[in-house]
Parts: sequence; structure tokens; C-alpha cells
Amino acid sequence: MKALAESSGSKIEEKFALSVTDSTPSSTTLEGKHPLQPFRKGARGTFGGELVAQALNAACATVEVPEFTPHSLHLYFVKAGLDDTTMVWQVQHVSDTKNYANRLVQGFQGTGGRLVYVCQVSFTRANHSEHRIKAAEEKAAAVVQAGGIARELPVQFQTKPNFLFEKYRNRLDEFNSHIHTFDMLEHITPPDYSYRDQKTDLGAAGNKQFGFFFRVRDDWRKAQNPTTTRFLQLAFASDSAYLGTVVGALGLRLPVDMKDPAMLPTFAFFRVSLDHTIYFHDLDFDPASWMFLDYKFSRLNNDRVLCQCIVYTLEGKMVALVIQEGLVYFTDEILGRVKRLGVDGDDLGVSKL
Repeated sequence: MKALAESSGSKIEEKFALSVTDSTPSSTTLEGKHPLQPFRKGARGTFGGELVAQALNAACATVEVPEFTPHSLHLYFVKAGLDDTTMVWQVQHVSDTKNYANRLVQGFQGTGGRLVYVCQVSFTRANHSEHRIKAAEEKAAAVVQAGGIARELPVQFQTKPNFLFEKYRNRLDEFNSHIHTFDMLEHITPPDYSYRDQKTDLGAAGNKQFGFFFRVRDDWRKAQNPTTTRFLQLAFASDSAYLGTVVGALGLRLPVDMKDPAMLPTFAFFRVSLDHTIYFHDLDFDPASWMFLDYKFSRLNNDRVLCQCIVYTLEGKMVALVIQEGLVYFTDEILGRVKRLGVDGDDLGVSKL
């Protein structure tokens, strides 16, 4: 699944382009063509989605089998990235088998090669549900036609998206979208949590359902490697926006218009991603079209919050699952608002900023 490109009509492919600087049978060293960026000007470090996407691109560049695509990615943000120098990626070729390949990716940066990022990526062959079902059905039909009994039946199931999906997926043109992250990402936030602060039962906060619609503002069809670029687009978007909405689980209202200055104090708290996992369940998806992120905050304690996200197409197909743990410190203003709702701040399991 080669992913290198000298130039590209895709902004994402160009943004995360790499060049090979050293290669052996067991490892490859690559360097980013461009420095990675924060999610907005003036922000500390680099946007986590940029690290995820370029690390994935580095892993893809070392897999020779064209039919292989990523099916899982597990990573740790070790240090904040720098936006004034490129990343150097060392990729260990852990294994290459008939149906699976595995890569260990380490990202280094700055003087002395400080370790910023560690990632493990697994690839599989033929990760396309519709194609596999069709092949299985054709095989079963041939067995039956020959007088045999079809013993391998294509079986699959998935969880359904939450209520926000059906409520709004056919009404997206009624809402304003928010374009951000250097005009690369676009979100539509449903209005359900935007009306007022509401008292929350912390015992049920982990079951509160959230969701928004998103797309990547880039045409993967113009890429030299369209399939790889779609995975990079989804990886890039997979670390965007949701961690800051944990205050919604505490009962605070969330903005429909992210540019509303009255909402700035709601998001003015410290938060960083600690680790990040993506499971790619299929390769039949288009991040340049609207998709739905269904998520919840399953656990908040010891200053860490665990977020579980499911990515759906607008047809309702579950194509990826994202799990992230973040470090959070709330401000006095946020804790004060939560306490006024009747929740004891000492029960939140986090420290104040």
C-alpha cells in the first residue's frame, strides 16, 4: 500500500507527504515534507490528528502489497510536537504474512531526536465488507449448484448510531457549519445540547449520547494514492473537536456556533490527548462527504477522561471506531457552573487548572 507522492492534487496527501531517507530489509526511515501544524494559530504543540495521519502514512509507505489496508492503529502521544521542524519517522517492519502486516512507528523531532510519538499499525487484506459478502455468496451458490451444502455464510452486524443521526442526517442543509483547522475540517453540531446548562446525574453521565456531523475539505480523488488518502483523511479527523465537549457530560451547554464568543469560557480548560486507537472496519467510506461521529465519555476520574467514538457514513454504515484517553483540568469558572447545577465538584474526579 505505497503512499509516497512527490506532488498531489489532494491537500491531505500533500500535507503529510514523506520522503525515504534510509531503508533496510527490516526498517525504513522517512521524513515529512512539511512541518506539522497546531489546530489553530497560536495553539501549543501540533494537532494530534496531524501526528496520527502522518504516522499512518509512514506505515503505509512500507507495505508493499497493494491490497493491504489498515485495520487498526494504536498510539501514544509522548511529547507535544513542534510546528517549526519536520518529523522523522522510523518504521520497524514487525511482520509480513499472507493476510496481515504489522508496523511499529516512532516519530522523532528536534535537536537530539526527541521521541514525540509511538504507534503500532496493523494491515489486512481485503477489508471490504460488500466485496467479501458478494464473494462468499457466489462461493456458496456454486457449492449448492454442485449438489453440496454451503457451510460458510456471510454474517455481519453492527451497533446503530444514536438518536441524533436519524434526527438530523436529512436536515444538514438547515444548519450552519463550522470550518476550522486551517480550513481542512468542517463540522455541524446538532442543537440539542445548546439551550442551557442542565443538572446532570454523574452516575449516568457516562451514558450520555453525543454526536456531530463532519467532513474533510479535501478531494481524495485527486490524490496519487486515493485509497491511502481516504485513510489519512479519516485519521486526521479522528482527533478533532470531541475532547473539548466533555463539559457537556457535566451538564454545560455546548455551542452550535463554535465562533460564539460567549462560549469561549466553556472551552477554556486544559486538555491533551494521551493515547489514541482507531479500528477501521471497512474501506467503503468517503471522509470528504458528510459522516457522523457518535460518541460518549465512558469514564472521568484521576484527571483522565475516556472517550469512545463510532464513525458512520450517512447511510448508517459503521466504518470505524475511535477510543481516546485525554488529560483534563477544569477552570474555576467551569467547576463553579457545575456546582451551581447541584453537582459536587469534589465528585468530578479531576483537578482544577
